[in-house]
Amino acid sequence: RKMSYLMTKLLERQNGVDDLTMMTSAPSVDAIVTQLGHRLDRNKIYTAIGDVLVAVNPYRVLPIYGPDHVRMYQTSMADTSPHVYGLAERAYRSMLEMNRPQAVIISGESGA
Repeated sequence: RKMSYLMTKLLERQNGVDDLTMMTSAPSVDAIVTQLGHRLDRNKIYTAIGDVLVAVNPYRVLPIYGPDHVRMYQTSMADTSPHVYGLAERAYRSMLEMNRPQAVIISGESGA
């Protein structure tokens, strides 16, 4: 059990986690910044915090957009990393299937 916990912590440090709510302990501001940095190092610019999607500007073009990626997020939401297409798909599905109004707030610098 302790080994499993240690392995999880090691993977968190090395790779970052897709959803910060899944971290083994409540993250501090420093831990959040570290996680975002680990993910950015692997060109994973999107990180979830529950229903919130955080995007980090990579200051370069990444091959994570286009029709193939749209289809991927439309068809296999459970097995995909956080992405703006996934956020849009969840909002759209909630609107259609549960007849619930949706709002997406985009905030930040340079082009938000």
